[in-house]
Amino acid sequence: MNRIILLLVSMLLIPFVVKGQVRKTVLQEGAIHYVEPLVEVNTPFSEICPAIVGNDMYFSLSRTSKASKKKVTNGGSFYGEFKVTIDDQGKVISSPILIPGFGNNYHEGPVCYCPSTGELYTTMSRYYSPDIVSGILPVETIKLNIVVKKEEEGKWVTQKDFQYNLEGYNVAHPAININGDTLFFVSDMPGGYGGNDIYYCVRTESGWGKPNNMGHVVNTEGDEMFPCLTDQGQLFFFI
Repeated sequence: MNRIILLLVSMLLIPFVVKGQVRKTVLQEGAIHYVEPLVEVNTPFSEICPAIVGNDMYFSLSRTSKASKKKVTNGGSFYGEFKVTIDDQGKVISSPILIPGFGNNYHEGPVCYCPSTGELYTTMSRYYSPDIVSGILPVETIKLNIVVKKEEEGKWVTQKDFQYNLEGYNVAHPAININGDTLFFVSDMPGGYGGNDIYYCVRTESGWGKPNNMGHVVNTEGDEMFPCLTDQGQLFFFI
């Protein structure tokens, strides 16, 4: 079973929802947080990795299409990136829509947004090979990479690949801090402690510095996945 871990916080009661009931939990002394399902968003399919971008909540939704069904060998579907608009209280006030600039029938998302640079760091399947697009190569060969997008005329446009994408390995699931100077991500690149480890890069004047493995305090022989940062610098991830 997956566990949610909060780094840099010594006491944590994890909130959860059972059979649609609203549960409350105390994350810190004097602070009460209520958790309830977003009925406007949730479907019989899988919704994962919400992220706030301006007045919208972005999230990855498993979707089916004629193209994706042909390419997924296990009968599942690829994730696409969708959004809903939220108000100041976090209430959903629109229907989910596919985000303009997304929709390639392969995996897209999770994403993280850097307000200081306007960059959207996005996990995407590395499907550039003509053999992959034509279906000659099996789905297991399609790795995940990070790309950097910027908004142009209301549409997210890919600007560049993340400079530490590594051929033959997954580099995915970005999370950036509020200052935009530290980027966390997950990779199975050589030299780690297990299957997928969490790494981080620090931004310099010339771009992102080399990846640093977060070490055995965080990483294990298993898979660490889906890092997420709060504005206070707390790091959540799955293991």
